[in-house]
Amino acid sequence: MKKYLISLLFLLLIGTSYAQDGFVMPDSLKVLLRENKGEDLNRANALARVNDALLRNGYYSQSKPYIEELHAIASKTKNNYIKAMAEYYESSLKFFTTTDYKECIEPLLSAKSYLETMNDTEDVLVYKIRIINLMGICYSRMQLFTEAFQCYESGLELCKGVKNENLESDIMQNLIGLHGIMKSYEEQIKLDKDFINNPNFNPSRKILFYGDIIGSYMSLEEYDSSLMYLQTLDTLVKTPRDKAMVNAYYGCNYNGLKQYDQAIAKFHESLNTEEITDPQIELYSYGHLSNSFYQLKNFDSAFYYIDMTIEKAKEYNLLEWEVNGMGQKCDFLYELKRFEEFSENIVVYNRLNDSLNQLRNLNDLDKIMLQKQYQEMEEQLKSKLEENRIKQYKMTILFIILGSLAAIAIILLLLNRKSILLKNKEMKEESLSKELEMRNRELASNVVILMKKNEVFADIIQRLLIIKENTDKEETREAIAKVTKDIEKTIEGKFWEEFELRFKNVYSDFYQRLMQQFPDLTTSEIRLCSFLKLGLSTKDICSITGQTVPSIEKARNRLRKKLGIANDPNINMTSFIQKI
Repeated sequence: MKKYLISLLFLLLIGTSYAQDGFVMPDSLKVLLRENKGEDLNRANALARVNDALLRNGYYSQSKPYIEELHAIASKTKNNYIKAMAEYYESSLKFFTTTDYKECIEPLLSAKSYLETMNDTEDVLVYKIRIINLMGICYSRMQLFTEAFQCYESGLELCKGVKNENLESDIMQNLIGLHGIMKSYEEQIKLDKDFINNPNFNPSRKILFYGDIIGSYMSLEEYDSSLMYLQTLDTLVKTPRDKAMVNAYYGCNYNGLKQYDQAIAKFHESLNTEEITDPQIELYSYGHLSNSFYQLKNFDSAFYYIDMTIEKAKEYNLLEWEVNGMGQKCDFLYELKRFEEFSENIVVYNRLNDSLNQLRNLNDLDKIMLQKQYQEMEEQLKSKLEENRIKQYKMTILFIILGSLAAIAIILLLLNRKSILLKNKEMKEESLSKELEMRNRELASNVVILMKKNEVFADIIQRLLIIKENTDKEETREAIAKVTKDIEKTIEGKFWEEFELRFKNVYSDFYQRLMQQFPDLTTSEIRLCSFLKLGLSTKDICSITGQTVPSIEKARNRLRKKLGIANDPNINMTSFIQKI
């Protein structure tokens, strides 16, 4: 009896509480709902936040309309992620409001199947972990420990893909709790201590692990050790429910130490806690209170509280607690040798126990069916994942083939385009070369024409000079001198004006490049460079400029020095200038 009552603490540690009235929604959640009114993922995420707050604080009836709205959005959007959210919160509500955990498993399996069709983004992984964790808790409540372990191990593996230490600590706490349910108390204590000493986890999350250690030490009847951890836990808890639970712990611990008066005071403290209507803590306190009074031989009070336990269990429709209370009452009556009352109560106990056994048998059948359903669902998921893997593989091969063909087509297109561009470039260069050659010929022709003109004008000047020498009249001599001078001036001016116009038309940027490289060149040196650019000989230049060969040779030598090639006789000045 006593061991059974202690073991129930492991169930209390999960955090189950019963609905309370008067929930006041925080302003942050009101704003979140007000800002997200559409039927979309943002609204679904807002509803999820609200449901988390309501379920965490035990306001179950208030959560129903928000869960129903989630289902409506999922139905309208056909979004598997929202469908999974709706099924998860539906199952969470059932978990807190029923002891038929089979009803919780079915929507969780559906939620899991929806998420298996999606890529493992962080949001998807978070819900996968939460779903698997709740499945593990349900399986452990149904004593399907193998399935529970599988869920927790799978959840811990998924936790590696997300940055959320609270999810990992939740799963670890439930995994460790399994050791307590299976009465592996030493192993549970070791794991709990390792977890508490881990600096990477939030200290506020470690409260439940202290509770595990306390329950395990009490189950091992090591009450001094449990009291030490209980005093630490007492400084950490904040909520009325947790305060009530800690006082119930104190009472049980003091009973183990045979300090019954202190135990009674703590149980009364637990029962008198305001804003707490958790029937399991209440029944736990009543049951152990009766034991405390019984040990003090205050039998009236002992029977009062054990009858209170039985009545409250009936009121809350908790058959196991009722059977437990009747069994404890029969133990008291038998020890006190009140055999007539014992006979009457043992009949009731046997009837209740038979009903409980029938229910357990039905539950065992449900467990077998659920195990089979779980295995079938897992096989279906594996088969579906394999189909998706094969499909993905085929799609990958197809994409590779299509990608390769596209790449080949692009390469061929680029090569063809390159060939066309190259051909166009060659044609353009050829066209430019021909055009340049034609302009060079035209320029050369114009230079020849200009040279001929100069020769004609030079001949005219020479004849005029002969006439001048043969005339006796001073006026005639002066007139001829003036005419020859004007002709020479006109020839030089017009020639250079016309020459430079035609030259720049062919070599538009020659002068600019020449001056950038050799800024100290004079005008006559620049003109000499232009003649050399055209490939004219010294004789041709003399004919154009009217200078003598020695004068041009001297000018060429001065130009070589300014071009920086005077000391290298192997450099042909004409070729050098033509490259500029």
